[in-house]
Amino acid sequence: MNDVCASDITLDWPNGTRFKLHAEGETCNLRIRLIGKHMVYPVLAAVAVSLAEGFTLGQVIPALEAMPPTPGRIEPIHLANGAIILRDDFKSALETIEAALDVLSEIPAERRIVVLGEVEEPPGSQGPIYRQIGERIAKIASYAVFVGGNYQPYAAGAVRGGLPRDALINAERSVFKAFEVLRESLGPEMSC
Repeated sequence: MNDVCASDITLDWPNGTRFKLHAEGETCNLRIRLIGKHMVYPVLAAVAVSLAEGFTLGQVIPALEAMPPTPGRIEPIHLANGAIILRDDFKSALETIEAALDVLSEIPAERRIVVLGEVEEPPGSQGPIYRQIGERIAKIASYAVFVGGNYQPYAAGAVRGGLPRDALINAERSVFKAFEVLRESLGPEMSC
């Protein structure tokens, strides 16, 4: 059995993640500002290391609950018009894209818009990876904006997954074009 573990992990959108922390024979309710189930693992590691270094749960928990999301890593950004962007642009390895899509699928929203660039260092053949991501996006998003040179495989997967072709936007290699599409969709008050 693990000395430090978590149970009852739930998304507390847009505030963070809630779970029960089990450590040193105690159970504590914890709310971290980090978004997503995958962020609980590093928190558990931090707790284990802190306890091994002689800190108490009473010292560790307030620090963990106060820790803000890393900028650009599944970070909620509140816009003036009431929309919330889930910013995840720090690095785009396949694992981080999958984690961001996991979180996005849990967010209660009337409309979910994905803006996605290229996968950094894709593990294997790129076409199947982009089609798989496109298909996954179709199951959770209202529409998608793709930036970079892989629009076709993303679009093929998204259409196969059920997203209408008119819900797919090719921003080509222009972040500015993606921004304009979002401004039209979210309204003129799309500033942080």
